Amino acid sequence: MQLTYLDELLNVLFEPSAIRMVRVMKIHAGMLFPHWDMVEFGEAGRKFTRVHAMLKTTPTALHSESSDVFRMGAGDIWFLYVHGTHTAINREASPRYTMVVDLNDKFDLCSLSTRPGVRPSTPTMISRSGLT
Repeated sequence: MQLTYLDELLNVLFEPSAIRMVRVMKIHAGMLFPHWDMVEFGEAGRKFTRVHAMLKTTPTALHSESSDVFRMGAGDIWFLYVHGTHTAINREASPRYTMVVDLNDKFDLCSLSTRPGVRPSTPTMISRSGLT
């Protein structure tokens, strides 16, 4: 099996030499346990950046970072502050897929805005009331 679409996507969005690791994550009818990532433990102590590219989503798929809750739209690219607590949930049986890309510390995140086909998007923030 060839994953030519994902390979093409990676080469358009990122400098291939900057990519350290790529994985596709799937959530359906479930939740990713709240956690924080240890991105500072790279090769020889070098840091890296983690980017999420939303491949497919559902209307009930939500993400949170600290106290913010938001919906990542299909096609969106997100940089999350992964040192803080974050989580994801999808209440539907239909899966939500995100491609997670770890980039070395030489990759300039601002350069994503100049890549072909990349356009700015406005995050869909979810408001919620406090516990009573």
